[in-house]
Order: sequence, then C-alpha cells, then structure tokens
Amino acid sequence: MPGAEPGLFEPRVVMSMAEAVAALPPQSRVHLALPVSAVFFERMRLPSTNPDELLGMMRLQLEKTLPYPVEEVASDVVIVESGETESVVVAVALNTAHLDALSAPLRTAGCLPEKITVHAMHLASACSKTGIDLLVYKEEEKSVVVITENGKIGFVQTLAATGIEEVPRELPQVLLGAELEGVPVTFTRVRLDPECAGIREELGVQLGVPVEVIAPDAPLEEPAMNLFPAAWQGALAAAERSANLKARLITAGAVYLAIILGALGYLIWMNGKVAALDAKLRAMQPEVASIQARSEKWNALAPAIDPSRYTVELLYQIQKSLPSDSIRITQFDQNIGQFTIEGEAPTAGLAVEYGEQLKANPELKDFHFEVAPPAILPNEHAQFRIFGKL
Repeated sequence: MPGAEPGLFEPRVVMSMAEAVAALPPQSRVHLALPVSAVFFERMRLPSTNPDELLGMMRLQLEKTLPYPVEEVASDVVIVESGETESVVVAVALNTAHLDALSAPLRTAGCLPEKITVHAMHLASACSKTGIDLLVYKEEEKSVVVITENGKIGFVQTLAATGIEEVPRELPQVLLGAELEGVPVTFTRVRLDPECAGIREELGVQLGVPVEVIAPDAPLEEPAMNLFPAAWQGALAAAERSANLKARLITAGAVYLAIILGALGYLIWMNGKVAALDAKLRAMQPEVASIQARSEKWNALAPAIDPSRYTVELLYQIQKSLPSDSIRITQFDQNIGQFTIEGEAPTAGLAVEYGEQLKANPELKDFHFEVAPPAILPNEHAQFRIFGKL
C-alpha cells in the first residue's frame, strides 16, 4: 500500500494501486508497504552475530530456497535474537519482477517509491517490545497470523480460510508449525486489528492471555529495513535530478518574474515622474514665457541703459585697444547686439594684432569677435574688418 509523508493529506481507503496513485498529491514522497503475499519469509539460525556476515549468509541460504536467481531478488534480514556465536534471523525477500508489475502504476505516474517495506512489520511495531505477542489482522480478504518477539517479526503465516471466524479453529495447527521451527508460542498478549474484533473473546479464552484491539488511528513505527531494489537506484537518482532541476527552474522563473515585475514597477514609477515633470513644466510655461519676454526687452534696451553698451564707451574701448597710433579707424557701425569696425593698418601684422587686443580687452569680454583676414592695398597697407557680436 503506498503512502505519502504523514500529515500531508487525509488518509483514505482505496481498492487498487491505480486508485492510490490517483489519490496522491503532486510531488509526494512515497513509501510502499507490501502485503505478506508479495514477499518471502524464512526463519534461519546462522552461525554469526555480525550484521554484514548475517546478510551474506542469508543470501547464500536463499539461493537454495528461492525458485528464481538471487540476482532478481531484493532482500533484507530481521535479527530476532542474537547470542554469543549465533543469531536467529528472519529473511525477507522480494522478487523484483513481481515488484515491477505491482508498482507499475506508481512508476508510470513518476512516483517511484523511495522506501519499500512490509505492512506486517508496521503492525508489529504496535506489539510488545519485551515479550511474545500474537498478531492477527486481515489483508487481501485473508487472515494473517504473525508472532512477534520483542517487537520483531519471528513468524508469519497466511491462513487458507477467508472468514475471520475460522481463525480460532486453524490457529492450533499454525502454532504447532511455528513451534516446530523453534518459534516461542507462550504469548504475553494478543493484538487484533479492528476487522478481527469479533474473535476477541474466543481467542482470550483459547489462549488465556489479554486480547487487545489496535486502534484504527494508532501511530505505527517505520521499519528499519528497505527492500528497494538496486536496479531502481539509477531511476531514483534520475528522478531526484529531474525534481531538483525542476525546482531550480521554478526558482529561476520566480526570480526572473520578480525582476520583470520590478522593472515594470520601475517603468511605471518613472512614467509617473515624467508625467509629473511634464505637468509642472506646463504649469510653469506662462512664467517662463514672461521671463523670456522680459529678457528680450532688457536685451533690446541694453544699449540705452547699460553703460558698457554705450556707443561712446565702445568707441573708447576700441580706441584703447589699438596697438599703434598708426592704425586708422575708417568706419564704425553699431546695431543691437553687434558692431563692425573697418580700418587701415600700416602692416598686416598690426591689423591681426589689433584683432587679438580687442579679444583680450576685459571690458569687451561679452562680445564674440570675428576677425577677417586683412586685405593688402596697393600702397602695401592692410585693410581690416572686425565684427563684435554678443
């Protein structure tokens, strides 16, 4: 029976493996608890107490017993009793071909179980840890008898009869077979699953020990063993890699989406800022236009109200910048924002030097001067023209 981690979803009864797979939530971690009919149990007494040696000896013994090669078997061992030089164990073996067929719906759905156990071992965890218990429960419409020794499975037998009321009549024969295998049958108590509660009083009288019914919601321990086949390890590793890759892709997608949303939010914020600035500029436009009009008016009036623009002052600075008294100014024109000087110098060098002097005059720093190359007259004097613009 498959199951996910406890507490993830409400348990429910299903009738097939396909129904169980359909009921699993996505990305479930699956443990598969098999019925006893799917596995092989054999009690052994082996001359060792080392767990690794016991496992090797158990596999050698299974080669003589099982009808299929040991390479096609997933197996584990339950150490029931350990002495000074020998141990009593129960070998648990599972044919991998049978497991493949049984778990086909899980594997098709990509829900490869990470642990495979036997349901009887989970129920045995509810038995006494310090005594011999008899456990009876229903599985696949048949009754199963389990003898536990200190909470570990020591003997398992599925009864041929299907009716629970026939268990007390078949039980003596089952216990005789167990005793012949060296299994202790002096019980501390009897444990029944709720479906077997109808024979509680009869078994109490028959065995003379307390009989208890396991609570349907009683927590069951997880057995230490795992019958996961070695051949499945590659598929499990691939599934884990696929799950990790999917998780990384989901994380990367979430980060990318967060970046996109952040950029979109930034663009919206910037658009809001631009819209606010546009509105502010539109509100300030009349004031800007008024300032520009006043500026143009002041510029037009500047020659009349700014002493540095007076014609007399400009003529004084133009005369002051002459590098030689031999230079003659022949024409001076002034308009708003500009003036023109024409003249004649004894040499071209003096004409060029005069242009440089005008540019260097700090009182004329607001003007931009354009000095045309001087023209040489027939008398070898140089005629020049200089433009001054604001």
